[in-house]
Amino acid sequence: MHKELRSTIFNLFQGAGYGSTTVLNLNGSFVSGAQSLNAYLNTQTSSRRGSLAACAANNPYNTYSQQAYAYQGATNAAIYAFRENYGLPTLSLAQAPAQLTDKQGNTAAILLSTLYGGRGNTQAQALANTVTGYASCAGIYADLATATINQIIENTETQALSAFYGTSLSYWSRINLYAAAGYFQGVTGTLNTADGDHVTTDVTVASGGVIDVTGLFTVAGNFDVNAGGALGFTLGGLSQIDVGEASDLEGAIDVVLKRGFNLAVGDAFELVVADGGLTDNVSGLSFDASACSALGSGLYGCGHNLKLWLGDPAGSLTLQVEAVPEPATWALMLAGFAGLGFVGYRRATSRALG
Repeated sequence: MHKELRSTIFNLFQGAGYGSTTVLNLNGSFVSGAQSLNAYLNTQTSSRRGSLAACAANNPYNTYSQQAYAYQGATNAAIYAFRENYGLPTLSLAQAPAQLTDKQGNTAAILLSTLYGGRGNTQAQALANTVTGYASCAGIYADLATATINQIIENTETQALSAFYGTSLSYWSRINLYAAAGYFQGVTGTLNTADGDHVTTDVTVASGGVIDVTGLFTVAGNFDVNAGGALGFTLGGLSQIDVGEASDLEGAIDVVLKRGFNLAVGDAFELVVADGGLTDNVSGLSFDASACSALGSGLYGCGHNLKLWLGDPAGSLTLQVEAVPEPATWALMLAGFAGLGFVGYRRATSRALG
């Protein structure tokens, strides 16, 4: 290898061994390394096609071209996915479900810190600041809790290589950073947000995708839920999406009650607030995992004489209690909810409309 390139790589990792918390100047090191690498490769290719660019352009295994490139384009995504396993035998997601961590409990969240931050991880926050130049610890696209980033990685993993499954290497070999970087352009799987998660780009929930909201989830751009997508909220605590621009909701809404919280006639909860206006064409409402029946004009019957109104006054998707059962019936209903054994209820604080 070229002497200057070896020196650059050595300097990059010197003093930052396993377990180190030293913050590195990765940007400067990678720029320097790229210059050295390009010089080395140009030397190696000059006797064949004249330049590194000419060699790359004629590579039959690389369909990339500057003219055809588009961020998160289908062609580039397919190339990245193919290079995850190069056609080697894999297991289906049913045979080898996506993994949240490797066998030792380690995750790759730090690899996305420059894009998504990583609240709760000091080194990830320092790396985010290095790239953005700010002291907010947020990444380029978002300020997310580390637990949220780990879910994004899990939700975008490829199929496991058969030879690696069951080992720690399986987790690391199926991470798709390309898909994870573009995750909010088509949310798939279930994403449980953490209170304070903030996304600076547009967010679209794809068909089959679910965003389950804990606390306040902020989207600076547009927020859309496609048909087949869903949002989950908890009544009895703040569980809200605050959208800086417009919102178009075509998916389903799932509402649960925080344990011990009682509804009263007139209670109102702003689930989605959109500063740029809201289009509400939701496909249905469910209450504590049971489907509600549409009664017309935004009213839904949710069993036990419970009626909920779901509508969008003044740019917000609002849920309001129109009628509740008699106290004795209500007590039986709460007992039934407790018997269902719901776990992990999101912490939240309700906000009633004035």
